[in-house]
Amino acid sequence: ATGIRARSAYAPTGRTEAGELLLSAHPMRMLRMLGDYGAGSSEESIARHFERHGPVIAIGKPGERLASPGAARMYLTDDSWQDAITSELERAQAVVMQPAPSEGVRWELSHIRSSVAPRRVLLCLVSYWNDPEAYEELSSVVADTLGVDLPRCVPYARRPAFVYFDDAWTPRVQELSYTHPMLWPITADAADLEYSLSGFVDNMRDGP
Repeated sequence: ATGIRARSAYAPTGRTEAGELLLSAHPMRMLRMLGDYGAGSSEESIARHFERHGPVIAIGKPGERLASPGAARMYLTDDSWQDAITSELERAQAVVMQPAPSEGVRWELSHIRSSVAPRRVLLCLVSYWNDPEAYEELSSVVADTLGVDLPRCVPYARRPAFVYFDDAWTPRVQELSYTHPMLWPITADAADLEYSLSGFVDNMRDGP
C-alpha cells in the first residue's frame, strides 16, 4: 500500500514515484493488493498460472533486500547456486525461463540440454517482441547451448510469444492470447495463460 517494491531499473530506490503511488491507491488495485491478487509483470502472471501445478521457485539476486514479486526465491552463495539449480532441475515438473544472453543463463541452458526432458522446457520470450536485434543475440546463445535454432518469426509475430519443444527439441511457437478486456481491471492481468500454455502443459504431462 505504501509503494515499496524490489529495486529495479524502474525503481532504483526500492520505492515508487509519487505519481505511481497515486495510481496504487485506486480502489480496485487496493482490493487486489489486500487479497494478494494481480500480476504486474510477466513473472507474476506465469507464477500464478503454474502455482496450480506445484511450487514455483526461482533463484534470488544476491544482495536484494526485497524479493521481486512472482516466484518464491532461494538465496544462495556464488559457490552453491549451480548445485542448487542442478537439484531443482532434476525434480521440477517444468523449467520455465525468461532468458537473457548472460553467462549464468548459458550455463543453465547447457545443463538443461543434458539433464532435462525437452517437453518440460518453456521459454518465455515476451521481452524479445519487436526487438529482432536482441533476439538474434539470444538465438546465438540458444544455438550454442541447447543446439536449437529458435524460430526467426518470434520478434515479428503479432503478439509476444512462448517457445516449447517436442521430444526431439523441435521448437513450437505459441503466441500469447488475451482475456476479454472487461476482465482486465478485475484480474490485473490481460494474459490468458490457461489457453496460451495449454499445449505446453499437455505436452509436459504427456496428455491432457
